[in-house]
Amino acid sequence: MWFVSVTVVLSVEALSISAFRHAVRSHGSSAFLQTALPTARSHGVRRRFMSPSARHQRSVMQSMVTPVAEAEGFGSSPTTQKKDETYIADIQLTEESDRVIIASVILNGDYTKRLWEDVLTDLKRQAPETWINSFGRRALTNEFLLQTVGEDELRGLCLGVLEGRVAQQVQAEKGVTLAGIPRLIGDPMAAKRAFKPGQPFACDLELSRAPRPAWTTAAAYRGLRIDIERPPFDRQAKSEQVTQLLRENFAEKRRLPVDGKRAARKGDMVVVSIEGYVLPPDTLTSRTLAEPLPREMGIDGQRMEVVLQAGRYAAGLVEGIIGIYEGESKEVELKFTHREADSFEMARMIDKVAILNVTCHEIYEVLLPPLDENFAKRLGLPGLRQLVEQVQMAAAREYEHTMLAKRNALLGEALLKASDFELPTALVDQEVRKVFEQQLLSKYRTPQELERAEQEFPLFDKAERDDIAKELKLRYILADVVDKEGITIPDDELDRQYQLYKQYAQSQEASRPDDFKTSMSLDDTMQKQNLKLTMLQNMAFDAVAKVSSIVVTDAPPPKKHSFYKPNEEEQYQLRRAGVGNPYASALLSG
Repeated sequence: MWFVSVTVVLSVEALSISAFRHAVRSHGSSAFLQTALPTARSHGVRRRFMSPSARHQRSVMQSMVTPVAEAEGFGSSPTTQKKDETYIADIQLTEESDRVIIASVILNGDYTKRLWEDVLTDLKRQAPETWINSFGRRALTNEFLLQTVGEDELRGLCLGVLEGRVAQQVQAEKGVTLAGIPRLIGDPMAAKRAFKPGQPFACDLELSRAPRPAWTTAAAYRGLRIDIERPPFDRQAKSEQVTQLLRENFAEKRRLPVDGKRAARKGDMVVVSIEGYVLPPDTLTSRTLAEPLPREMGIDGQRMEVVLQAGRYAAGLVEGIIGIYEGESKEVELKFTHREADSFEMARMIDKVAILNVTCHEIYEVLLPPLDENFAKRLGLPGLRQLVEQVQMAAAREYEHTMLAKRNALLGEALLKASDFELPTALVDQEVRKVFEQQLLSKYRTPQELERAEQEFPLFDKAERDDIAKELKLRYILADVVDKEGITIPDDELDRQYQLYKQYAQSQEASRPDDFKTSMSLDDTMQKQNLKLTMLQNMAFDAVAKVSSIVVTDAPPPKKHSFYKPNEEEQYQLRRAGVGNPYASALLSG
């Protein structure tokens, strides 16, 4: 149904595979892999010497064969490991401290041969659909993988799998909790050259211990105090907004005649192409200092649809386009404020001015469907009364979710203040890099785009490091709460929630294939683990809230506003349905 909402955090592996398969679909399987994957340098090589496209694709392939999914803070506690064919007989811990463990690993020829075969088998099993469609599953032989992926890259993948197995085994046998990515000690190029299937291999790995929160008081997270300002719940205004959005989804668009008699006005949809540049503050007369528009703005000179309604785009864009005629071009100036700076790229735009040249190609009048019984049935509901009820429920749920998010944000700040511990720098470095690559893969596709985007990492690191470190630190704090409170999730409840998520994801496949269809192709174990981590985090916040003092005060009411008013015919249809005027306070406020 249109009102179902499920929140889940997908892993970096899921997003990476989605981007990888999208790239293969776009550029062709064999050609893309032969140009991108073989350029990857040795396993563990310093990142600045490795091309971003190769590094990203290597991490994607790694996620397809590594048996241990990284999840700092949750799901990484010691477990019991069965001694199967993946078990490593010779691991010696040569050095231990509060922060790191040095593990010396010796493999015999039989193990390196099995490891090589395991990697090839997993790559075949997780092969992208384009490989199977283009060559057939029978064609995915060892020789095909050697040619397509490259022997050097396959050796690196073997070392990555070995790292995961060592970390898992050390956790299980030594009763320690590890975090981050194991680091190969020594020359990584030499290690990759030395690894040969069927021959003995030895290496040393540095494993990072998971940090444990140190609380500033004996009460730990108990007795925290937070003050929440509760905004008034304007049921009428929110219900109007939800209904308006529903009507817009089913709106019809009528092309206006090309006679120059009617300019674009509020509520219309226009097809425009936009080009432009950015000027620093106080330099509007010096266009030699112009900078290119940030990609984050989504403006590339191609034709795009713009709905002329305030609040949808950067302040000033809609107002600047209103009044334009088909075939006309006009210049629009946008000054960016902190409200638009919702990413590290846009943060550079604060106080700068974007000069946009907007050319209008088409103007459409947007015709909203009438609010009647037929409209309700188009939404799969029995009638108008049920539509009004569902709108009210959706508005109430959104308000509850907003308040819950505000509570958790304030509790998170209080938990950070109540704890006193430092994260290892290497762990923060890994997390910053992981988040950066996750964002890159969600926005950039081609190797060339990834190469250019890599230049943004220093800016990203400077702008986002503190926030990312806080979020990572909070995950460890919440994991400590889960441990101390003995929080668990019954298998049947996890299965129930997972089925709800699958239903929601499958319903979104057609409209958002990159986000849902590819991720749903991952195995259920990984998806359930992601969902479990999210649920544990929410349950930890609930546990802290129960032992905290939460003071809620009402914020002053905002100015009254209305999104639209039903016309006389719509009001008549609503009265016939027995609900009166749905936007009268008598109905929507109680």
